[in-house]
Formats: sequence, C-alpha cells, structure tokens
Amino acid sequence: MQDNETTRQDEAVAARLRKLSSFPVDLSRLERQIRAEIPRPEQQRRSSRMRLVRPLTAIAASITVFAIIAAAVLTASSGQVMASPAQMAQFHQQIVSNEIPVTKVDSIEAAGRVLANQWPQSPDLPRAPEAHVMACCMKSIKDKNVACVLLRSEGTPITMSVANASDMKSPAGNKVVRNGATFHRMSSGNLNMISTERQGRWVCLIGEVPSDRLITIAEQLQF
Repeated sequence: MQDNETTRQDEAVAARLRKLSSFPVDLSRLERQIRAEIPRPEQQRRSSRMRLVRPLTAIAASITVFAIIAAAVLTASSGQVMASPAQMAQFHQQIVSNEIPVTKVDSIEAAGRVLANQWPQSPDLPRAPEAHVMACCMKSIKDKNVACVLLRSEGTPITMSVANASDMKSPAGNKVVRNGATFHRMSSGNLNMISTERQGRWVCLIGEVPSDRLITIAEQLQF
C-alpha cells in the first residue's frame, strides 16, 4: 500500500512539472541586468583612456605648479626693478634732511670706499667734476642695492644714485637724446629727476634744479 501511495505522489508531481514547463517565463529583465553588469568594449576603452589620462593630468598640473613657483623665485631674485620718481624723491629728501643715517665724505673716492665696505659688489661711482661731495649712504629698491651720494652744485643739493644697469630701470618719462646719450626726464613735486645708463651702470640725478641742468651734470660725469 505504501508503494502505491508513493507512486501516486510521484505521478502528481510529474504532472505539475509538465504543466509548469508549458507556462512562458519572461527572462528579459534578468537578461538586461546581466548585460548591464558586463562592460561594453567602448566602455572598456573609455575606462582605459581615463586611467591613462588621470596620471598625465596630475603630472601636467605638477609641472604647471612647479613652473609658477620657479618663475616667482626667478622674478624675485633677478631682473630689473622700477625706480619711480616718487621713491627717488623720497630718498633725496631723507638724505638732505638727515632723516636717515649718512656718512660725511668730501670726495667721490671717499664715498666709494665707504660704500664698498657696505656693498662689496657696488659699481664704481662716476666723478662729478663741478660738484662738491657731501655725504653717502646705501638704499634699497625691492632688494636691489643703490649707492646714493649727496652732491652740492652751485649751492643746491643734488642726490646722485648709482646701481647696476642689470638691476634698475627708469620709468618711461620724457626721453631726451643729447650728444648720442639717452636721458629719461621726470619730476616729483618741486624735484626734477633724470636717469641714464652708461657702461653697465644706472645713474640718477635728482634735485630742485631744472632738468637741463641735471642733464648737463650727467654729461660731465667721468666713468
């Protein structure tokens, strides 16, 4: 009896399975999910390109940052700086009014020795035949050294500033060409200023005198 009962159960299960096999099964959703998980060839290529581009982008960014830093360092440590009329006028007024420490001297040679002790690489000072030397000092414009000598010409104080031409440049101003030499003429208040470059040196004369007089003195400088 038990065997007959088991047989009837097996046949019933088999009949149900045959009915289930005849029912349609929608596997499209499962197929879409599986395909979505499988990377397509173009996606693989795009992913490979991104893996390659990202390190290159990082390298390029690093090079750019390095270039900016290098440019900033080079700019700060080399090249010419601008000597504005207002700044040079301030130097002159400070020296004349004894607002800054100066060394009393009575010749260009004495001024040269004093300045050389303060700045061993200081350029040689030009001689000013018609001017009396009174004092000297060192100034700085954006970390560039400038040797300043206070002269007296026809009773008027005039400051002569000397620097390396590679360190200093003049504002455009009004250009005056005289006897083949170029002068930049500017002013600040009652003070007139002329600057020129000769033999690797930048020279600036400033005082409360006409600019033509300053150019005449500059022409007489002996290098």
